[in-house]
Amino acid sequence: MFVRLPFLSILVFLILLTSCQTAGISMYSRQPQEEYTEVTSQVALATDPAMNLLGRSLDDITQLLGDPDERGYDDWRGPHYHITYRQEEGIMRIFFPEQIENRFADSIVLGPGQQVLGARVGMPFEEIEALLGSPDYGPERGMDDLYYMDYYFGNLLDGGMPEVFVSFSARSPDSPTDEAFIKQEIRDSPVLESNLRAEPGQ
Repeated sequence: MFVRLPFLSILVFLILLTSCQTAGISMYSRQPQEEYTEVTSQVALATDPAMNLLGRSLDDITQLLGDPDERGYDDWRGPHYHITYRQEEGIMRIFFPEQIENRFADSIVLGPGQQVLGARVGMPFEEIEALLGSPDYGPERGMDDLYYMDYYFGNLLDGGMPEVFVSFSARSPDSPTDEAFIKQEIRDSPVLESNLRAEPGQ
């Protein structure tokens, strides 16, 4: 009797363990990997401090971050007004298109030390890829002799451009990245829909 009790306990434990594992497999098998990745991407975009600035007005951003260190205007990537924050983590420059009424932030440039989606500007491409997975483009050499590695989010628009993308640049495939460029191609992106509706600070 004394010998059989542990054997019965072990047998019951193994049956329960097998049942739990089977339930776990069936639970995850109901959700395709593509769907899981898309949901994860949307959550990351909505909660990332840098990405969460896309689609916000100048007033919203200054309420969140305070008065900028600089204000300016240039047509480097089309006519844009911009504000610059010189933070302890590094420089952040936020762009607002001139030609759109009720201007909203459609692009952001992050300097060394700043982070987006957990990847810090200054990391080499290899480290960023280890964090974010395989890129949608690159690393490839651009016309300006810099190397670029891009990640796409949302749907592809006409011409093959994604609704939102993050592009890291470096002087060589193995050197530290110098900059991250974040761009929202259209205002009514479903990926950023929650950002546009949310109150500042949420």
